[in-house]
Amino acid sequence: MELIIGRHVDPFKLAAEGLAIVVGILLALGADAWWERRADIARERALLADLEAEFIVTGREITEAINWHGDNERGSRRLYQIALSEQPLPGVIQLDSLIRIAMVDARSFNAGDGAYRALMSSGDLRFLRDDSLRYALAGWEGVLADAIEDEAWVFRDVQQEFVPYLMGRLHLGGIYAVQLEGEILEHSSIRAYETLLRDLRFQNYLLTKVNGEAVIQRELSDLQAAADQIIRLVRKALEVG
Repeated sequence: MELIIGRHVDPFKLAAEGLAIVVGILLALGADAWWERRADIARERALLADLEAEFIVTGREITEAINWHGDNERGSRRLYQIALSEQPLPGVIQLDSLIRIAMVDARSFNAGDGAYRALMSSGDLRFLRDDSLRYALAGWEGVLADAIEDEAWVFRDVQQEFVPYLMGRLHLGGIYAVQLEGEILEHSSIRAYETLLRDLRFQNYLLTKVNGEAVIQRELSDLQAAADQIIRLVRKALEVG
């Protein structure tokens, strides 16, 4: 009968081989995690750069909108004061200019938000590590909607109320002829402007425009503050790297 004797196995060698396998696995996992982390950071920086560029442009557009509405409010308020005053009316050119500002001019603010909307809809918000920035971006939509809604409200008033009202009175004594024809017509009459300015409906429209422009400026100021905060947080995140 043949006796089979097993080969002696060095336990230390076996342990070393097992340890080498474990270390190799850990190193491979660590390398994968390192590369994934680098890819995430690169993705974050690209997103941050896009957001910074977009919100800088948006901030400029908000500033322009605030200035425009400020001029419009002042012009509308000036015409309202003239309407309530007992002083002689200014010239036809100035009156027509103020009527255009108060009764015809309107604008609608549209923020360029392609990078923002792509970020929020794609799930890439998870790449941004700064919690404060994520919260600020999440709140941007609401502040923007408030400003756009108020502008749309004034825009509707102008288009649906003010302009039709004014068009129904253009035949009276050459009112608004300077703006429409580029010249003072022979039949342009200060008395016709006096009649228009003393009309309570016209005065109510002016007051509505003044108040509406003031509200829009407050909403746009809040929007600008939100945009400035996002820009600061984005730049801080870029500095952290």
